[in-house]
Amino acid sequence: MMNEHQDDGTDIDRVAILAEIYTRNRLRIEAQLPRLNIRQEFEHIAAVRAWRIHYDRHHDRLRAEILAQQRAKFGDGWGYSAGGRWALNILTEQALRASYAKP
Repeated sequence: MMNEHQDDGTDIDRVAILAEIYTRNRLRIEAQLPRLNIRQEFEHIAAVRAWRIHYDRHHDRLRAEILAQQRAKFGDGWGYSAGGRWALNILTEQALRASYAKP
């Protein structure tokens, strides 16, 4: 079945994230808005980017595996209806979340 895959987060440019946060903070100071919590913003942005990397790397493969499994089980027409496409999207999302290990 589907193997668990882990993305270690090494593709995330941490320096660029920090530079982006510092730039946003500078703009917020100029606009007399409260500063961002650097650690909180960094962790949020890094988590979002890590999820996007995982999604981009594994979505197509997992979707194809699930589609093949469901068609083997229910016939070659499975996934052509609107409900079948919705089910495929839900199953793919569940598989992506199950295979995701936060860096």
